[in-house]
Amino acid sequence: MATRPKTTITLALLATTLLASCLEGKSTEDAPIVFGKPQNGENAPFDTPAVFDIRLSSLAPGADFGFIVQSQFTTGQREIFSAGNTLPTDIVFNGFDRFGAGTLIGAYGFDFTGTTAIDRYLPIFAIDQNNAFVDSNLNGIFQEALEPKIVHTGGNGEVHLVRVTAPFGGDGDQTTATAGFNSNITFGLRTGLFTHGNTAGVQTVGMTFTSIDPDTDDADDKAGFAPITIVGNFQPVIQFDTLSASVLPGTRSVLFDTVATFFAIIANAATTEASNCGVSLASPLPADFTFQTTNPATNQPIGNANTTINIASGGFQSFILSLTARPEFFNTSQRPFPDQDVEFLFDCDNTSPASVFVGINTLGFSASTVPVPDIITNAATVQNNGILTLAPDTGAGAFALAGVNIGAQDTITVTPRTNFTSPLVLNICDTTGQAGGACINPPASNVVVVFEKDVARTLSVFGSSGQAIALDPAGKRVFVDFVDSAGKIRGSTSVAVQFSPNP
Repeated sequence: MATRPKTTITLALLATTLLASCLEGKSTEDAPIVFGKPQNGENAPFDTPAVFDIRLSSLAPGADFGFIVQSQFTTGQREIFSAGNTLPTDIVFNGFDRFGAGTLIGAYGFDFTGTTAIDRYLPIFAIDQNNAFVDSNLNGIFQEALEPKIVHTGGNGEVHLVRVTAPFGGDGDQTTATAGFNSNITFGLRTGLFTHGNTAGVQTVGMTFTSIDPDTDDADDKAGFAPITIVGNFQPVIQFDTLSASVLPGTRSVLFDTVATFFAIIANAATTEASNCGVSLASPLPADFTFQTTNPATNQPIGNANTTINIASGGFQSFILSLTARPEFFNTSQRPFPDQDVEFLFDCDNTSPASVFVGINTLGFSASTVPVPDIITNAATVQNNGILTLAPDTGAGAFALAGVNIGAQDTITVTPRTNFTSPLVLNICDTTGQAGGACINPPASNVVVVFEKDVARTLSVFGSSGQAIALDPAGKRVFVDFVDSAGKIRGSTSVAVQFSPNP
């Protein structure tokens, strides 16, 4: 087996410094529906699904979070007309359009075969602050009469409600009253749409499923046979993180049906052992996912795939993760893969999951039918602790980068940036092949290089500031993005930053 890059120590340092910061189917019925009259779906069951679970992507006070709802429905059961999530009054709803109107904010995933892998992926796009839609026609255009709509109401002292309404049971077919297939359903909204209040303790999160009205195959007509509703409540405990996690590299860009591997660390800051720790896919995706423990000294896999492990108090465990994007066809055409920051649940039986931080423990992932650049990057700071520390007397500092393109050759623009409103001035230069890491050209705001396949490059990033920058490994970081000629990020890495000037 080829030697893997030794990213474990950097990942462990990143994880521990984070802890310091954030201690199409049809019904089997023969008779069509005649609206306004009882249907042969009138006595169809609408039972509590065998799978009925809600998980928040973070439980830390003041943390951004998203959520994942998993449910299961069976052939012959009444179709669902609506599903609603209730969230506590003290959370902040940041708006479906927090990342911009029209942006991807989540997905529905359907597993028809019982393998847990998603067989049909339906993206969710923001419309405006309180409205989003499920793009079931996969054309990016909201067709309100046919496609599910997601609406947020509440807040300002009232319970938040996120309700999905599916016309005609979500299949757009007015002649079906019951489900024509078995399905495990995963509904996920990305982290950042909501923020927890600052109060720890037990909270109540609710879930309500309401069937179609069998008289209409749609909304309740208040006559004849009534819809059926099932309700479930969950009580997550809002508490400060004891787990943290990090992922390297920050992006992978591969071909369909090609395994993309990457590394992760889970660190346990609790005073007790964390039991049965593992990694699961939080973002609904048409992709296969695995995790496996590795030897921290070599990054070589050990044990069995998808097997959890205990992590001692104050300890950490390294993993190798893999994603394999499966091609999906719609109307005989292969659909593009939904490029996004993939979220994971790093969790143990007796802990809350590690909070999600985009670019730190997420993976920017894409899949395509033709080769594209795929740049594996890593950063090295002076003290090898993952922190760019500016000199107290000059406010200046630097760190080094290394990257290798294991994908297709392309012209790449490399640009440093911060993830916060920053007084930091950043410049970068190419140092490939230079003795002592000297710059080939004077440092500038970005560097444009031709990144050949299987050729490594080195760069240096220089930062300076005239104002103090408090250490916040999750909230104050310097990212370096490798952008291809099509404007896609094909590589990314980051370091924390701090500056304590002399009095």
